[in-house]
Amino acid sequence: MRQDQHHTLNEMGVDYFGSVIEYIALKYGDKFDDYVTLAGEERINNRPCYKIIIDNKDFGYEKYTVGDNESITSIARKLHISEYMILEVNPKLNDYFDILKKGQN
Repeated sequence: MRQDQHHTLNEMGVDYFGSVIEYIALKYGDKFDDYVTLAGEERINNRPCYKIIIDNKDFGYEKYTVGDNESITSIARKLHISEYMILEVNPKLNDYFDILKKGQN
């Protein structure tokens, strides 16, 4: 599920998904609809599900310095990105569970 950064709601969790939507709403306000699209319904396990696409046209990578007791997952949640994206741009990291050190870039 992590490859290419696609997540199901089950993997992300409702709270995390809600925090991403809230972040977009607060950051982009009236332009929310430019970033979030309801792309209809799909059936998964014969249950109707809404397909929501989030497309951040302004996305760009930024340098980040690891703080106290941070992990790849905690940083991803803080920045509202997937863990996969962190691994993708940091070739020295091999796994989602690599130990990070404070001050590491």
